[in-house]
Amino acid sequence: MKERNSYQEVPLKLLVILQILMTFIALLLIYIFLEPGLSQIILSGRIMRIQLVYGLLAGIILIAPVIFYAYKWPKDLAQSLDILLPVCRKPLYVLAIISFLAGLGEEFLFRAFLQELLGLWPASLLFMLAHAGFWAAKPHTKTRVLFAPFSLGAALLLGILYSQIGLMAAITAHAFYDYLAFWFIKEKFASKRA
Repeated sequence: MKERNSYQEVPLKLLVILQILMTFIALLLIYIFLEPGLSQIILSGRIMRIQLVYGLLAGIILIAPVIFYAYKWPKDLAQSLDILLPVCRKPLYVLAIISFLAGLGEEFLFRAFLQELLGLWPASLLFMLAHAGFWAAKPHTKTRVLFAPFSLGAALLLGILYSQIGLMAAITAHAFYDYLAFWFIKEKFASKRA
């Protein structure tokens, strides 16, 4: 008997509101709990154009295993996409907005707040657990199981990028990866399963 996922599509407005809310909560936590404060966290690191270049390169590095996996095991990946397909069917500009908001909110929360407070490894483990909605969902395909260590590796890369290059590099890498992943899934899978 085939396992069915109990996942229900999250309305787009709610998804955007949740991402904006996460950003504001992270900013508030930084303001309340961290010294030297928000402005220092945002302004520290290398100059902005260097951060953007490193972020774009890291986004490409992060998407490479996904593309490899999609061509090596396309059926397994296709079986795992029920959570993402409704989002990936949105217009590209909507995917860009969702990607930007996810990169912004998650990097402020996991890098600028939690990594500053707890360190690289604890913040990265929390990042992996926060993405359990995908990797722990049923059916338990190879793709979903492998997403747990992938998300941990991505979190470690983003954390190193944050500490060595700057927050904007981590935000750019995360947002660019998300956008590339959404676009790739849209092109390769979403149009075929509409």
